[in-house]
Amino acid sequence: MTAAPNSIIHFCPIGLTFIQLLPPSILSSPDYRQRRAIPDIGHHGIIRERSGQTETASQTKKEDSHDSESSQASFSAAGTWPGREIGLNKTVLGAFFFGIGMIGMLDGIVFHQILKWHSVHMHTDHFHQIMSDGYFHLLVTVIIFVAGILLWRGDAHEPSSRFWGSFLLGAGTFHLVEGIINHHLLQIHHVKPGPAQVGYDLAYDAFALLLIAAGWLLYRRKRSG
Repeated sequence: MTAAPNSIIHFCPIGLTFIQLLPPSILSSPDYRQRRAIPDIGHHGIIRERSGQTETASQTKKEDSHDSESSQASFSAAGTWPGREIGLNKTVLGAFFFGIGMIGMLDGIVFHQILKWHSVHMHTDHFHQIMSDGYFHLLVTVIIFVAGILLWRGDAHEPSSRFWGSFLLGAGTFHLVEGIINHHLLQIHHVKPGPAQVGYDLAYDAFALLLIAAGWLLYRRKRSG
């Protein structure tokens, strides 16, 4: 009678139980193992190959758990998203969007409502000018809301220099983009329409560059420190 292959012993509960009931002296006999081709049996009756290539179930589970914990630790150390490696996080992005929303809100309050120099879309009737301002305020309100969520879920221990640097970068970016698109390219409005409108528009752009430069200096000062 030929010896049963190892695969049958692995998957046959009856054969495994029978082997476990054999006396240890018989199981440990080299001649018996060679004749019957019985694999080594470790503690708790878990079969492992004599070559050591097949691991026990408990060892495999422990190693998988260890690998999972190591992966989670590495992921936590790297941050919740790749941008953290270059200094970006929810606090920085929240401050950036907060700067966009706040400077946009101030732009609408000061230039549109207090000074009444312009509306978002000037080449239309008064009703639609007010409507365009309303859409603009709705947009910046949503941006401020998103910024608030990011800041709420961000790092409370983030230094103030990085927060204000990101805030000024957002404010300056809004001013520069809004100035280039609305004032120079589309020309749907100017800062103050009239003979000196080009000067006002350029001053608006210069102020945007000043905000960006100040914000970048604040942000870089923290990163280098």
